Amino acid sequence: MKFASVLVALACAMSVSAFAPTAPLRALTTRSVDSKVTMMAGKSASKLKYVNAIPLSDLPKPGGAVGAVVGGLDVCIAVGTDGLIYALGGKAPPTGTPLKDGKVGKKTIKDAQYGTEFNLENGQVEGKWCPGGIGFIVGKLVSAVSVAG
Repeated sequence: MKFASVLVALACAMSVSAFAPTAPLRALTTRSVDSKVTMMAGKSASKLKYVNAIPLSDLPKPGGAVGAVVGGLDVCIAVGTDGLIYALGGKAPPTGTPLKDGKVGKKTIKDAQYGTEFNLENGQVEGKWCPGGIGFIVGKLVSAVSVAG
């Protein structure tokens, strides 16, 4: 029985040594590290570029609006009743209806679907959010969002 115990212990010791690293531990963990970190980013020129959204001949009359895609962005070009020209996001929240179909006032544009008025200078909601028709229910489900472009 003693011989069997010694034999089992010897077998266990040999099987454990099969999983031991063959190289010295120091060689496994040592690596060359460059302690010098360089993040070279030169000054770059501004990438801001102004482009025409629509031809001047397509500019709507005062109180009107037109939609355009500029640089991949959907925008609404609105002309206030006082003749000032504004550009803002082209889709009215919460459903993304085109603002170009809205009614333009002196400083606001009114969403044709839900009746929300947006300030043309800053895109913020003026007055009630989604006041008309089914917009009353939608306005309770979705919080007010600006159309700042």
